[in-house]
Amino acid sequence: MAKVGPQGWQRMSGQNASRAQLLRRICDPLQRAEFSRTCFIASDIMGPPVTVDSVVALRDVVAFFPAKQVRHILVVKRGKLAAIISDRDVLKALWKGQGKLSGAASSIGTVDPTTAAPRTPIDTLVSMMLNGKFSAVPIVDSGSQPLGIVSWLDLLWLLKLIQIANTPEADKLQRSLQREIRQLVATEALSQAEGDSLLAPAPV
Repeated sequence: MAKVGPQGWQRMSGQNASRAQLLRRICDPLQRAEFSRTCFIASDIMGPPVTVDSVVALRDVVAFFPAKQVRHILVVKRGKLAAIISDRDVLKALWKGQGKLSGAASSIGTVDPTTAAPRTPIDTLVSMMLNGKFSAVPIVDSGSQPLGIVSWLDLLWLLKLIQIANTPEADKLQRSLQREIRQLVATEALSQAEGDSLLAPAPV
């Protein structure tokens, strides 16, 4: 379900939901053993997209980056992905003298960006980002409607989780899990009660 904000931006609900789901698996000793051997796909780590309609004023779009703490905004037209704007695109526009950032959201960014399906393997996403030299891939359905987004930060977080899952020292494993759980509780991806329950079992 989407949350509609001022000036027409939307954020899909479930922020950090994918991260919470992966962390639950690591907290289960039986699933932890298989974690590093899992063939992850885009839907496992994608975050919810922030979208704006293509007619929204660019000056309003720029304000969403710090306000919503995102680095990428997806521009949609008639419900379909039309472009992606990164915080770097905004900086480039400013460097080129577009200080007023006039016009609509679609006036900067990448039109018809490279996309992936929810079941795209993570290694494929990494190759796409490296070869294309971009920092995020929008995840869309068969009708080009945005479902999520995978950024380089999501990939780094997954790598971090794999390292945690492979930690042999019980004390170090527990400390790492505590840090990650508290972070997700702070972002409301996990309730305080669930965070406490995940930390309760002794690591195996």
